Amino acid sequence: MLTHIVAIFLTLFATVQEEQPRPAAASGWTMTQREAVEMALERSPELQVSVEQLRAVRTLIQQAREFPVTSFEFDFDQQEELLRSGEAYFGFSQEFEYPTRRGLRIRLARQDVETAEVEHSLVRWETALTVKMLYQRLALAQRLVTLAGENLRISEEMLHIAREKHEAGSVGRLEVLRAGVEAATSANELRAQEQDERRVRMRVNYLLGRLPDVELITTPYRRGRPPEASLEELKAAAWRSRLELRSLGSRQTAATLQRSLARSELYPDFSVGFSRHHLAGEPDTWDLVVGISIPIFGRAAVNGRIAEAEAIGRSLDAAEEAARCRIAMEIESAFAEMLILAERATRFRDEILVQAAEAFRLAQISYLEGEIGNLELLESQRTLQETTLSYAQAVFEYNLALIDLERAVGAVIDWETGEPEAGSGF
Repeated sequence: MLTHIVAIFLTLFATVQEEQPRPAAASGWTMTQREAVEMALERSPELQVSVEQLRAVRTLIQQAREFPVTSFEFDFDQQEELLRSGEAYFGFSQEFEYPTRRGLRIRLARQDVETAEVEHSLVRWETALTVKMLYQRLALAQRLVTLAGENLRISEEMLHIAREKHEAGSVGRLEVLRAGVEAATSANELRAQEQDERRVRMRVNYLLGRLPDVELITTPYRRGRPPEASLEELKAAAWRSRLELRSLGSRQTAATLQRSLARSELYPDFSVGFSRHHLAGEPDTWDLVVGISIPIFGRAAVNGRIAEAEAIGRSLDAAEEAARCRIAMEIESAFAEMLILAERATRFRDEILVQAAEAFRLAQISYLEGEIGNLELLESQRTLQETTLSYAQAVFEYNLALIDLERAVGAVIDWETGEPEAGSGF
């Protein structure tokens, strides 16, 4: 009996010791978070939509380079019969835009493409952050499955011990029933954790462009490494890295070009035409026609487009100022949240988890010496289990806070290289 109880202690206490890297299962594939992000950026179905939209926008440059269409003209006068004409004109006419208009149109198209590229990069960045978040959820789910499995094994072992003691006449039937209820509860918890792990894994596989039920094994669950940069350094990095600011700047340039393009419509376009004049009984001659188009009646519409471009520019200026204030607030909030959750996780690891493990150890000794019953030992086991699960949740929330900080800064802070901490199991 002593051997059984010692086995219980060693099995559960191992859950709070440093966890060694798990070998990949025969049917699974161990994938790091960085590898998951790289695969998603290559194969995510949702990201492919943004790729095709970007390809469509890039055609705007080719469209902007086109010249006005050349018109060929055929004019038949003095026509007595369908195929006989005494006078005919054969020629063409070509319109020429105001000299700066085509260049402005090309620059505006290039600016639109640049804006689309920034927005595509923003979609890629959001995809990477989403994959990181779901990877952490999957890592937590798989860790909880492991803990639930360990708890089930311990509960079944305790049920076996209770039955042996009951057969020996040292405990009553009630002890066996309590142990049986605990084992059944642990089995239900394991099934629930496995189902939750499957749901999260299906979401991750979707973003990775894989079949939903393909096995995916995460690396050993661990706390992320806190950033070494200060709050002010993170803010300075955000001004350089946030793609939203780059997108607003690109759209501001586009609004300026749009205003210049609208103003160019107030200047005249030119047209030149050549035609050969044929008159029966006379020598053929060449006609030259030069035209100029003056926007006399369209000035109101042009002025409206100019005003619209100016209003868009002012709104973008205001949007940039608001974005800078919002980004500063997001960084401060995420940084403070990260510090709070880091302290919480550390307290769980260094104080609460250690005390719960020690309480369970003492309960085992007391149970062995007959000072407490099976119910007290089960309560101590449940306390250690709940504390271990709470610590896993604390690590998960801390890692999510690091992802939120990355989102606020707009750049990778390289937090996922953190190592498992001694005595933590993560």
